[in-house]
Amino acid sequence: MNETEFLQSLVEAYSPSMHEKPAAQVLHSQMKELGFEHSWIDEAGNAVATNCGRGEPVDLLVFGHIDTVPGKFPVKHENGRIFGRGAVDAKAPMAALLFGAAKADVDYNVMVAGVVEEEVTSSKGIRHLLTYCKP
Repeated sequence: MNETEFLQSLVEAYSPSMHEKPAAQVLHSQMKELGFEHSWIDEAGNAVATNCGRGEPVDLLVFGHIDTVPGKFPVKHENGRIFGRGAVDAKAPMAALLFGAAKADVDYNVMVAGVVEEEVTSSKGIRHLLTYCKP
């Protein structure tokens, strides 16, 4: 799937806070398609991929959130633009982070993640991810 197709499928995955599973599944599938050997949906519900083994300390964490505020809007792709809930905040930045990380040629451990519950006060997703990172 190319970048535009991926973004449209991610925006089409309705994912209000605490119900992010559809978006996590779309993201996880794309992570595998982009060649991340280590990708998974973690215990918090985050979609996670690394260029190192699962459980290895991470030097750089790049993340975006995949939850949205509630409410459905029709998803449209018109004149090279995608419209829909989450298209700007924050699914398009998440797509850019994922494709950028997939193309990066680096010598350190990188994790890219789509995190959950950022539109609510819990910040459950990022709090969980910090357990992977080096102190």
